[in-house]
Amino acid sequence: MKSRLCKLLPALVLCLIFPLFAQNSAAFDTALCHTQPTLIKGQETIFYSYLLDSENYVRLRDVAWFLRGTDAGFSVQWDDAQRIVSLTTGGAYDPLGTENTPHESGPFDPSLALPPTAQLLIDGQPAELSSCLIDGSHYYRLRDLCAALSIPVWWDDARRIAVVGGDPAFENRTVMVDAGHGGSDIGAVSQWVGYEERLNYAVASELAGMLRAAGCRVVETRGEFDTVMLTDRMAQVRALCPDLLLSVHHNASDSHTATGATVLAQVGDEYGGPSKTLAELLGAYFASQGRPINDILFRKNSLGRDYYGLLRAAADVSVPAVITEYAFIDHPEDSCCVNTPEKLTAEANAIFLAVRDWFSSLS
Repeated sequence: MKSRLCKLLPALVLCLIFPLFAQNSAAFDTALCHTQPTLIKGQETIFYSYLLDSENYVRLRDVAWFLRGTDAGFSVQWDDAQRIVSLTTGGAYDPLGTENTPHESGPFDPSLALPPTAQLLIDGQPAELSSCLIDGSHYYRLRDLCAALSIPVWWDDARRIAVVGGDPAFENRTVMVDAGHGGSDIGAVSQWVGYEERLNYAVASELAGMLRAAGCRVVETRGEFDTVMLTDRMAQVRALCPDLLLSVHHNASDSHTATGATVLAQVGDEYGGPSKTLAELLGAYFASQGRPINDILFRKNSLGRDYYGLLRAAADVSVPAVITEYAFIDHPEDSCCVNTPEKLTAEANAIFLAVRDWFSSLS
């Protein structure tokens, strides 16, 4: 199961089932009986699901059984006469004893995943979820189901595990994600990958989506085409006082020969502190992507404070902050690390995993 930055699941397919049961095609190219390690509300378990075209499909009753007694719990009822499945959020689930029936991972004939024959209602309203019928039971795409119920769900690529209900590391956390430059401020320019501000936004927006999916509150400093002055970004940090500030950039050098990933941390942490710890984690995850790692940069102004305004503003309100510079986009080899959407997603995922580990270390 893959996300879009985290690769939890590819393009969204909407399958609204009408009372007359107009049947959407449930044809899949690939299918497996799947045994998926899953973290649900902080408790690790095994989900017995079907992996259809690389997406996890699950039964409502299995999910309801795992979430019973939590704030995300729901009840499920079946109306055989009208062929309606009713899901009621906040309802108490009554187990049948057949939930999450074990099966072994292995090949499954895709033709046995049939079009749905029932309408799904969530709190009385028709729901648009990709679904299919397998062995008499309706299965729904996990990503769609969680989105409909506002339940965080993401894919932890490092542990090969699905996470439903958010990661405890992000509970009650607020992160400000800053896409460097933007609008009329284009940043560095590359003959191979274009304007830096576009790369920054692509990675920052992916990162923001991953953090939200994991249950984190995220504030972004700018939209895709916005011009936001540095002083305004500094004011945002001071007003919000988030738990962390992440500013996403891509590098360039006067000589056009520099390469590698660099993380800028706050000067107050040069000999140890939260921003240096996070910078070290970021370096480790960037290295796992095959990036050469440069020394952590602590740059001071004439007063001995942070040279970079965002790092300085964050330090003013005791907020840990870092600036990431994943690649030198004016270098032909380095620019190849950020020349596709998939590579930008991998960059965002590396930042996400480092942040998760950093927050985990604080609890």
